[in-house]
Amino acid sequence: MTRDEKRRQKKLAKKAAKRKTKPAGRRHEPLARGSEPLQIISYEITDEPMPGPAYERLPKSVKDQLDRIYHEVLLQKPKEAIAILQPLIEQYPDVPQLYNCLHSAYQVLGDRGNAQRMLKETLERFPDYLFGRIAYATDCLQQGEPEKVPEIFDGHYELKLLYPKRKLFHISEVRGFYSVMAWYFHTQGETSRAETYYELMRQLDPDHRNTRFIKRLLYP
Repeated sequence: MTRDEKRRQKKLAKKAAKRKTKPAGRRHEPLARGSEPLQIISYEITDEPMPGPAYERLPKSVKDQLDRIYHEVLLQKPKEAIAILQPLIEQYPDVPQLYNCLHSAYQVLGDRGNAQRMLKETLERFPDYLFGRIAYATDCLQQGEPEKVPEIFDGHYELKLLYPKRKLFHISEVRGFYSVMAWYFHTQGETSRAETYYELMRQLDPDHRNTRFIKRLLYP
């Protein structure tokens, strides 16, 4: 990267940091970097639920059960969550959220073997599921295998390039994706790129644990 390009990246990052956090439904304009040329790409961000068609088809009683698992059970009682999720996956095998939730429960329990098994199954069944990709990339970074990250995201470092047909993303998708990107570029010694992703996270959700984690990573 040339000196002029670095100066231009820092200037754009400062501009991004000055923007106010975008409320739900407003347009977000992050920077596309990496193998693609530098560009501004707009898309909408929402904090409203985006469950997907398979989830929408679930009975209301199952949706309520999953909501309880996510908000009350998963972190405090992972064994209880696993006992509930396993039969649900057998009954509703086409709902990616169930697999992602079970993977999280195994992680909370410290059962890496089953967590890896669920992650592999999630990616095999739902290769385009963004949260599955984020979870896999996070695991690779935790295990000191950052070289796998570009392949996970097909060489793209911007959501709109990864999913060109989508115009709307949930805030948790954006936050998780940019957290992985910041972490990845930090491992590559590309500080200016990592800082740009962090600034975008900071303007979007400054108090979230992912944002705080990246801040500690970049500014120990």
